[in-house]
Amino acid sequence: MMEPFELTVDTETIYVKIIRFLGTFLMGFFIGSIIMKYQYDNSVDWMNVLIGVGGSATFAFFPGLGRKPKLQISPEGIFLKNYSNYSSPLFGKKKYTWDTITAVNLKKNKIQLTNSIGSTEKIKLPLHTKEQVDNLRNYLKKITQNKDIVYQE
Repeated sequence: MMEPFELTVDTETIYVKIIRFLGTFLMGFFIGSIIMKYQYDNSVDWMNVLIGVGGSATFAFFPGLGRKPKLQISPEGIFLKNYSNYSSPLFGKKKYTWDTITAVNLKKNKIQLTNSIGSTEKIKLPLHTKEQVDNLRNYLKKITQNKDIVYQE
């Protein structure tokens, strides 16, 4: 029995760190400009303050406050959690079982599944590192060997 594999957003990537730095910088800039404007002008446009501080706080705490998409692969199938584009039945599935899949392919940032009818479905990977993709590739190779599914390079 194989352990389930989870691919979640890696918050330690350089992109997330840059976004967080910019959010923190902007928050400091907005707060500093509010203090200076209030000190010298005694009038502050509070609507712009709320938008500026709120927007910069969103980037400063990104993606911690947001929903983190998670891809879980287990011997039962592939499960998508907190995927915004797959959360509705109109736009896709949340679960793929191995008995309906005939081939698996991992390309760049997508998993391509071929079902028994022959049609393909693509699952976009969450924000990830190269090491996570290598681990995912190795796990997919092992599980496809166990389930007699074709793994396409």
